[in-house]
Amino acid sequence: MLRDEAATVRPATEADVGFLIDLMAGLAAYEATIEGGYAGEVTVTPEALAELLFEERSIGALVAEDGRGRIVGCATYFQIRSTWTGAPCLYLEDLFVDRRARGAGIGRALMASLASLCETQGLKRIDWICSASNEPSLGFYEGLGAVRMDGCLHHRLSGDALAALAKEAR
Repeated sequence: MLRDEAATVRPATEADVGFLIDLMAGLAAYEATIEGGYAGEVTVTPEALAELLFEERSIGALVAEDGRGRIVGCATYFQIRSTWTGAPCLYLEDLFVDRRARGAGIGRALMASLASLCETQGLKRIDWICSASNEPSLGFYEGLGAVRMDGCLHHRLSGDALAALAKEAR
């Protein structure tokens, strides 16, 4: 997909599933240092992730390899459609570059590959969330030209709270 001095970005293959899980766990551990509470939340099995990527094709993934062919970064994403515009969009679920490979342009190469994917597939934008306390990542995204949506707060309903609310519908 994209090759430069820092990285080669390509679609993930079935052989990459273990590396993707390791990188997602690295992202959760990194976010735990900023926010707390995310370490250990990556519980997807290799079989389940492979099914999502290659059988259902409900999500996509790109991997970035360094000059030695080692996978050092990833982006996972899926397509959404805006109800306000009706336009198809890309939702970036995970973007992570191993700390030892940061600063070499790999994150930018992954985002450029996602932007290219949007253009070739007619997707109108990329959406994602980022922790308000993750200043390095916020600066990176703004450096790409991204606009911070400060008026929006990410919410999650899961576990016991999800089950309790579901009982109300029965």
